[in-house]
Amino acid sequence: MKNILKKVNDFIDENLKKENDIPEKVKEGLTYYHNEEDPEKNLVSTPPDDEEISMKSIWIYEAYTPNYIENLINGIKSNKIDVFYNKSNQKDLINIIRNSRQGSSTRWINIGLLVPFNNDQPHTCSMELPDGISKIYLKIHQYIPSITVLSYQFVLDDNEETRLQKSISENYKTYIKKRNKTYQYVTPINQKRKKLKILKEKYIISVLIG
Repeated sequence: MKNILKKVNDFIDENLKKENDIPEKVKEGLTYYHNEEDPEKNLVSTPPDDEEISMKSIWIYEAYTPNYIENLINGIKSNKIDVFYNKSNQKDLINIIRNSRQGSSTRWINIGLLVPFNNDQPHTCSMELPDGISKIYLKIHQYIPSITVLSYQFVLDDNEETRLQKSISENYKTYIKKRNKTYQYVTPINQKRKKLKILKEKYIISVLIG
């Protein structure tokens, strides 16, 4: 415990030293931003009270070449998606995928709707979904015989859907970031842009890694 406290104190001391190393003119500039620029920047970058920004869903596409088509088929089988499809459509999904790669015409297969285990919605396939995702629409597109594309439409739940609105409606304060021997003012607008980028990356990572 003493070692942890020492590390925390050392970290605080180090950051205080860095702050004290900032030239007075840079500090004065920061004060100016806080008093004069930040209120306006927060205002113009925040949606009006009668408007709402939300992200309903995320689309992701995976393309499978001949060398990787078995990975797609194995993934479908391991999640029992083929069992769900075959029962709902009275057709063999795996055979459809293989046959689609033999012809010269394009094809589109609506596999169906994937939902969490606690969802009792009829005509759906239940499975474990990533956090923040309420359901997934799954389709297969055969654009050319050698390329099979699996498309996911990840529908966000209510909490995730409004997270964008909450992030850009918050008020931010300009802070100083040191780059080599120069100092950069990171304004509220830049912070909001970074927050949105992080949110989008978080969604993609949670979906791909699950």
